[in-house]
Amino acid sequence: MTLDEIRALVATDLAAVDTVIRTRLQSAVPLVSQVAEHIVAGGGKRLRPLIVLLSAHAATGNRPAGDRHLEAAGFIEFIHTATLLHDDVVDHSRMRRGRETANALFGNEASVLVGDFVYSRAFQMMAVLGEPKVIVNSSGKPDPLRDFDTGRMRDVLLRVAELSGWSRRDTLPARTGKGVAFYFSHFGYFAEVVQATVARSGDVKLDHVWVVGDVGSQIINPSGAENQAQGAALDGLGAALGQAITIDRGRVVQANFDTVKPLRMNQAPPVEVEFLTSDYPPTGPGEPALPPVVPALCNAIFAATGKRIRNLPIDTDALKA
Repeated sequence: MTLDEIRALVATDLAAVDTVIRTRLQSAVPLVSQVAEHIVAGGGKRLRPLIVLLSAHAATGNRPAGDRHLEAAGFIEFIHTATLLHDDVVDHSRMRRGRETANALFGNEASVLVGDFVYSRAFQMMAVLGEPKVIVNSSGKPDPLRDFDTGRMRDVLLRVAELSGWSRRDTLPARTGKGVAFYFSHFGYFAEVVQATVARSGDVKLDHVWVVGDVGSQIINPSGAENQAQGAALDGLGAALGQAITIDRGRVVQANFDTVKPLRMNQAPPVEVEFLTSDYPPTGPGEPALPPVVPALCNAIFAATGKRIRNLPIDTDALKA
C-alpha cells in the first residue's frame, strides 16, 4: 500500500487530530498563537499521529471509543513539534519543508519559549487523558524512581489547586493573581501556587504560597521537610525578585548581600506545605521545591497584569500600570 492509501484508512480521524492540534495550541499570548499557527500551517506527513490512529483502530477492531486516541495522536505530534522548534534553533536552520523556520521569522527566544509551551501542553494532555501513564526515562530502561509518573504529578497538581482555592481565582481583587507551576526532579513531584499583588508602581507583594509534594512513602522528619520546602520556595522568590548579577569590564559588580538582595522577612509570604504519601521509595524533599515557585510567580504576575515575564530577575519598572 502507498502512504496515501494508508492515510485514507483513518482520514476522518486525521482531520479530527488537526482540529485537536489547533485547539490545544490556543493561547492567551498572541506570540504563542502566531508561532503555533505557523507550525500548523507548515503541515507535514503526520506520521506519528498516523501510527497512533492505526494502532487504536487495530486494537479495537476499527471501533475506538471516544476521542482518547485523537488526544494521544495530538500529544505525540506536540512532542515531535517541540523538538523540531528547539532543533532549528540549535542547528541555526532557516528553512523547513520549503518554508522559513519559526526561529527565522520570530527569533530564537520565541522559538524556544513556544517549544517549551508545546512540550508542556503535551504533558498536560497526557495527564488528563485517563489512566496515569509512566513515561520511561531517557535511558530507555524502566526505573521506578527516574521514570515520570503522570498520575503522581496529577495528584500534586489537583491537591495544590484544592488547597489554594484555585477555582476561585477569578474573584481576586484587581491586580492580584494566582499562578501555578510544577516540577519533577531528584525523583520528587512538586506543584506550587503563588498569589501575588502588583501595585500600580510595579512593586510586587507576595501574598501566599502553597506547596504540595510527593517524595514517596515516608518522611522521617516532617517538620524538617516542611522547613526545607518553605526555605526552597522563599529562596526561589528572592532570586526571582532581586538577585541580579551584572558584569562590568570582566568583573562582577555586586560584592555582597547589600547589592544582591535576598528576600527580606517583611517580604516573605506564608508558605503552606503538604506532602502526599505514595507507594514509592522515599526521595529528597529539599531542592525540587525551588524551581516551580519562580514560574508560578511569573504566571501570577501575568494573571494580575496581563504582562509576561521573559527575563529574571523581574523588572518591576515593566509592571507599572
